[in-house]
Amino acid sequence: FCLHVLGLRMSPWRDKGLYGYENSCHLMSKYSNKHVGFVALGGNRNTCYFQIEGVGCRTVLEHTSLFRLHWWLDLLGCSRLSRIDLAVDDFHG
Repeated sequence: FCLHVLGLRMSPWRDKGLYGYENSCHLMSKYSNKHVGFVALGGNRNTCYFQIEGVGCRTVLEHTSLFRLHWWLDLLGCSRLSRIDLAVDDFHG
């Protein structure tokens, strides 16, 4: 999913938790080793955690369309996002 749908590579699992999840790995750009976020598994009620930084979001949107991303999330049963933090880079003031 991460590579083929999001266009992001996953590092090996770190055997280290993150934000209360049991295990985590780095998300990296498909074409470089640049860190763009984290994936964590082993949360309450079979949940997972994705943290994708701004450059990672740009990479995802260069790799796939919002329609295709929505289609995959729906297919995988991801019907609830418990939190979304958004930011805008304002380079003009």
